[in-house]
Amino acid sequence: MPADPAALPAWLAALEARAPDLVAPFAALAEGRPLEVRRGIRARAGEGSAARILPQHATLTTPEAATARTAATLTTPEAATARTAATLTTPEADRP
Repeated sequence: MPADPAALPAWLAALEARAPDLVAPFAALAEGRPLEVRRGIRARAGEGSAARILPQHATLTTPEAATARTAATLTTPEAATARTAATLTTPEADRP
């Protein structure tokens, strides 16, 4: 079942069309369905699953996917804290 785009972070929603099997567990968590994660992984595993999922992994290395991941990384609270700390420790930050 495709995820509700409103429940997904933008970077994850952008990847869903190209890698639905990889996005599905994250979508289930975002939608508050943690039991669906295990069920979904089991349903997608088994004979022939590698041949289906490997091309989806390859889509994650495209420039578009890298841009989406970078944007997501830069907008997390941890990233904001790291950027602030880096700014405060530069020589330019010591200047009046």
